[in-house]
Amino acid sequence: MAKRRATLKEIKAPDEFQEAMSKVVEFFRLYGGWVAAGGGVIVVGILLGVFLSRHQESAAIEKAVAFDKAASIVLKPSDPTATAPAAEAPSSEEFAGAATAITAFIEDNKRSKLARTAQLAKGTAALQAGDFAAAMAAFKAFAEAYPDSSLALTAWAGYGEAADRAGNRAEAEQAFVRLIESSQTLFQVNGHLHLGDLYHPTMSPTGADAAKARDHYEKGLAAVDGNEDDMPPAHLIARKTLQARLRSLP
Repeated sequence: MAKRRATLKEIKAPDEFQEAMSKVVEFFRLYGGWVAAGGGVIVVGILLGVFLSRHQESAAIEKAVAFDKAASIVLKPSDPTATAPAAEAPSSEEFAGAATAITAFIEDNKRSKLARTAQLAKGTAALQAGDFAAAMAAFKAFAEAYPDSSLALTAWAGYGEAADRAGNRAEAEQAFVRLIESSQTLFQVNGHLHLGDLYHPTMSPTGADAAKARDHYEKGLAAVDGNEDDMPPAHLIARKTLQARLRSLP
């Protein structure tokens, strides 16, 4: 039986999924490009919206809604510049539950394109749940399966973060070096920021080296040099973060 095409009314309906995607799109417009574990999920949300717009079969929409439901806890990042009191953060148990739900979605939709990007959401949920081994596995699975994907470096950034928090310094460093070798400015900056943190005397229990930390922070700053009034928000956030790190060095 032929697949039923979604009607124009269904496509334009202001359902919860589309509302969630519009919020992610707006967030990305304002703060997009900042590459951290959470930032990677913003990109997942954007791709999810693109996928929905290009694949209008009702079955595809159903998969997208199912994915949004499973990954909702990590598809709605908070505004990093918000001044109002933030809502209570989800617990590690809730993130663990999301990781389980996303894993089930991947198993049930192995042939769907969404199963690929769902690996990134799974990695993020596992990272927030404190299951660093599972996070590393999910991020690495995506990065190695799709090395030419525009999200591969995002996956390596998440992998490095998970490895760092797991105490696997060597793996973290290798992942962050991949970022600074990228031709994309924000990946370079994020790589230098993370590498600097690996050597920061007050942030790294082992291998502290203030000189190396300073070198990485300064290289990151050099990559986002210029008039702050003319900088994209993501560049400005990166610059301010690096400046704060430099001030914190002994």
